[in-house]
Amino acid sequence: MSHLEKMSPFQIELASGLGSFDTKKNGGQYDGLKILDVLTQEPTALSKEKTPWVIPSQYRECDARTHKVQSVKGSYWLLTVDIDKGNISFDLIKDAITRLFGLDQLARIYSTGSATPDNRKWRILIPLEKPLEAQRWQFWQKSLNTWLLESGITPDKVLERFGQMVYLPNIPPSNRDEDGTPFFYQNELIGNDLLTESSSQTWVDWLALQTTIAKEHEWVAQAMREERSAKPKIPEGESVIFEFNKKYSIDSLLGSYGYEASSNGLDWRSPNQSNPSFATRNHGDYWTSLSESDVGVGLGRPCSSGAGCFGDAFDLFCFYEYGNDTKKAIKELTQ
Repeated sequence: MSHLEKMSPFQIELASGLGSFDTKKNGGQYDGLKILDVLTQEPTALSKEKTPWVIPSQYRECDARTHKVQSVKGSYWLLTVDIDKGNISFDLIKDAITRLFGLDQLARIYSTGSATPDNRKWRILIPLEKPLEAQRWQFWQKSLNTWLLESGITPDKVLERFGQMVYLPNIPPSNRDEDGTPFFYQNELIGNDLLTESSSQTWVDWLALQTTIAKEHEWVAQAMREERSAKPKIPEGESVIFEFNKKYSIDSLLGSYGYEASSNGLDWRSPNQSNPSFATRNHGDYWTSLSESDVGVGLGRPCSSGAGCFGDAFDLFCFYEYGNDTKKAIKELTQ
């Protein structure tokens, strides 16, 4: 590791602590842990409640665990991944990382304190060459998680939150034998290169694709917001629609009408589509679709730019149950 010690990013200190109850509510600053130590530290043997952690941000003041504060003040030096589901093999994880970032990408992959040979759980730390501001860092985090999902690996999306702790290697005494040897622990530091925006062509193309998808959904979402703001009063009959949207979730209706959910639980494939993409996105109280097929069959309301369509729960119900006959749908709901 001597070649790492000469590289300045490895001397950056990240906010660190021991266990979830380690807070600075009474003021002060969180301890700092050098990125070099984060990447090379051997597993501690502390109780689960004292597991060491870092926040991948350089901001270490007393409010460093506050997501809103980190979203403004955070300066991020690591991408992090938590994989607790699927009993995924180390080789599959390593393959997914190297296919995205290249064979020389530096990353630490290690099993968690509760992992067993029959229930493998992992964390991944990927250091950056330069820090990212919070919003850009979150976009990279989400892009990495989407790649893993499409590679058959389900990461915990909680690490996309700005002030979220990521736990470092720790095997508590309860998971060690009498000599202190862990019952199960796997760890590897792979590659040599720090991550940049152009680390590999695959990563460049993947970021561009995720950017395009996000922008297109935002354009369609903006069209819906503009339509809503243009109708401040609820027309006659739309109080029924309002009550319907309160009662029925978009998720439940998408499932009922034959949509296929992606692994991230956010995007769906419409039954009107002929291609394999997940072109519909659930925003909670409305949905957007980038599918030309959905636009072609008249689902929801078309975006004025022609980029897609959008709607709420009632729009799904009205299309799939009543063939877009709004008056009939409202009449039957009223009855």
